Amino acid sequence: MKTILMLPYGYILAHVVRLLEIAKELKKRRYKIIFAGAGHYLHLIKKEGFDVLSLLEANHQNLMSAIRKNKIKFIGFEELENLVKADISLYRKINPNLVLSDGRISALLSTRIYGVLHGAIVNASSTEYRSVPYLPLLPFLTKTDLKKVWQTLQMFNVKLECKVFNLLMRNYTKLSKKYRLNKPVKTSEFLTGSDFTLFPDLPEYFPTYNLPQNFYYIGPITWKSNLTAPSWFTTLRDDKSVIYITMGSTTQRDIYKLIHQLFKNLNYQVVITTGEQLKDKKMFLIPGKIFIEDYVNGDLIMKKSKVVICHGGNGTIYQAIKNGVPIIGIPTHHDQSYNMKRVESLKIGIKLDYNKFRKSPQLLIIALQKILTNSHFYKAIEKYQKIIERYNPIKRAVNIIEKYIKKI
Repeated sequence: MKTILMLPYGYILAHVVRLLEIAKELKKRRYKIIFAGAGHYLHLIKKEGFDVLSLLEANHQNLMSAIRKNKIKFIGFEELENLVKADISLYRKINPNLVLSDGRISALLSTRIYGVLHGAIVNASSTEYRSVPYLPLLPFLTKTDLKKVWQTLQMFNVKLECKVFNLLMRNYTKLSKKYRLNKPVKTSEFLTGSDFTLFPDLPEYFPTYNLPQNFYYIGPITWKSNLTAPSWFTTLRDDKSVIYITMGSTTQRDIYKLIHQLFKNLNYQVVITTGEQLKDKKMFLIPGKIFIEDYVNGDLIMKKSKVVICHGGNGTIYQAIKNGVPIIGIPTHHDQSYNMKRVESLKIGIKLDYNKFRKSPQLLIIALQKILTNSHFYKAIEKYQKIIERYNPIKRAVNIIEKYIKKI
């Protein structure tokens, strides 16, 4: 029996559930699955009966603070090297046939140093092959303006972003040099796999260019929750008044208070999930009007909802597309803002600036009314809903994994 070591970033729900869903299928195919990491979402893995070993992780608060402040140097040299050493110590102990990572920032370095087969799950937007830049040099230029010129500028823009990233954040290349890697790790590729990379994406949502043959679109992976319907589920109305609010695992907590104040006197039924971020969530509960839980079966609630309000995380965005529900996103860091720009470009939702929302919460109601009264949002998302239906992401991911692991 071959052993697969899975390394999720356990502080962010999406990184955990994507590996978890793949692990379930690999277990059925008689692979030995071991998880390792740190973070409060790892308990979801333990509930499914998998072994979870403790593994040193980057300081979550410092990492998220750096991301929210758009700091290019998001981790120090010494801390990164300590993560690499912890990885390698674990590889020696377990001797895995494959390491599969999702958000483990040291995995590409450590697997190359140790010499073990490595695959990674990462969104296409976080790689140097994205065709849409984070910071457009000419934001006023659109695709309709001289298409070939536009495409060339987009490619140049992305290459420039990666070049700057690699020059200003050199800890990966420094460690590559220290450990004498024949193939140094660049910062712009740090979340990808050494041997293969899986994109849990739609190319229509996150397009790429010059994609290597060992990079694969597998389709969105969303959490297949087996949670039963809450007791209040049957009280949800079958009209345009049900709103689903799910702010992921990285949002600013004051958003919940703002949302509660905004909706408590309005004629909507609001379902809120907190992802265990609020200890005092019961204070937000208003029977028959505002329902609040740590987790719910997202697919079940979305089938009743007319709009999803979220943080702009890809897991929620894809789940909303899957269920044909337009999106309002209130991102709190750059990656989420980038995601919501893509949502707006596909005309399937609206992006709200977090700071403007804090100053004027009524902006959320204006955006909500705009979606509810314009059918084009629903027609646009139906198009991408049909595209998602073509994918079987778990089966495709596992088939690709087996292709590589059978070569050993």
